Amino acid sequence: MAGEPRSNITGKLLSDPKAAQNKFGDRMVCFRLGIAYEWLDPATKERKDNMQEHQVVIWDPTVAGFAERVLRRGMKVKVEGCLQSYRAADQNGEVRKSYEIVIERDDGKLSIVR
Repeated sequence: MAGEPRSNITGKLLSDPKAAQNKFGDRMVCFRLGIAYEWLDPATKERKDNMQEHQVVIWDPTVAGFAERVLRRGMKVKVEGCLQSYRAADQNGEVRKSYEIVIERDDGKLSIVR
């Protein structure tokens, strides 16, 4: 989609892809993607690491079919799609922001990284 921020990330699947349908009958596939990174703390000279988790939502039928048939938890993939953010209140009433990478119809890529 024109004008929306694009995201291009590589990470490992934290869950198997799950297929679902919306109320209009459109098919979608979702999975969680983890991105691990590490750095050297300049103050302590200690190596630190962290992981970010992203939700990937696929609306393109061809890419969704590929993801559902081929991808499994632990596989490394590269995802290119639109970055969308949402605000929602949690159980304590705090507003949290979450991000999704969305592959719309004919507007994104998904590939396996070896």
